[in-house]
Amino acid sequence: MATRRAPPRLFASPPATAGRPKLARSGRLAAGLVAATALACAALPQEQAHGRGAVCREDAAPAAGLSALADGVNQERPRARENDPLRVAVAANFRAAFDSVSQAYPQKLAAAFGSSGLLHAQIVQGRPFDLFLSADSARPQALLDAGLAFAPVTYAVGRLVLLVNTGQPGPDWLAAKRRVAIANPDAAPYGRAAAEVLAAQPAPARRVTAMNVAQAFHFARSGAVDGAFVAYAQVRAEDVPAERYWLVPASLHRPIEQVAVAIRGGDEAGAKAFLAFLGAPPAQTRIHAAGYLANTGP
Repeated sequence: MATRRAPPRLFASPPATAGRPKLARSGRLAAGLVAATALACAALPQEQAHGRGAVCREDAAPAAGLSALADGVNQERPRARENDPLRVAVAANFRAAFDSVSQAYPQKLAAAFGSSGLLHAQIVQGRPFDLFLSADSARPQALLDAGLAFAPVTYAVGRLVLLVNTGQPGPDWLAAKRRVAIANPDAAPYGRAAAEVLAAQPAPARRVTAMNVAQAFHFARSGAVDGAFVAYAQVRAEDVPAERYWLVPASLHRPIEQVAVAIRGGDEAGAKAFLAFLGAPPAQTRIHAAGYLANTGP
């Protein structure tokens, strides 16, 4: 019997903000939080930020105080101290691009990476962040509606790819009923887009649900599945050969507009400065080079 070979490695300027009111926690938001928090993984120790544009990496994990939030208790979000790194919640798909962008930014950055749904839940729960870089527009809008955020900026438009270990990637590959990993559609916008693509197939592949696109990519790279729907930026970052992935036509799923917002009660001035930087040509050039469509709109 032949031994199976392991697969190869794969803007507008933000508006001014009024005051910093205390943050009302509503029972309606808490109900959504309970479901999102069920997806959380355990926290890893955060590295200390250092140097120009340094990034402290940390896997996303739930913060304490869920019961207080569910009761609708008003709490003050912890404020950043002077000279603290800017605290940024970043969608997992944007990790490589964020690393690139951060190198050009003069302030220290402390980033937590995870699915957009999980990070949104943590912000609602009160975990201290200054910025939220989501992989969609819906969750930032929910924070805006709740009065927890301001200054929305569309910083990138994502592109979905089907990454495969063997065979020719494309619709015919999916019809062969292979095992394909996708990020959780309820928590990750790239998972939602992948689910829309799969739903349109006459004989969809067998779906394996990952927590986020980073885990979906890992499932494919490790050989645990036959392929995975991931972000184009991920295959670019890993130098995956072009014959191993299919760039999914944008017409097959809703747009993946990635929106960033500043979080009220944190370092609001620092957050607005970073949002302005994200929309400027130097950062947009890096974002486009990482595999995203740059934001060219107002």
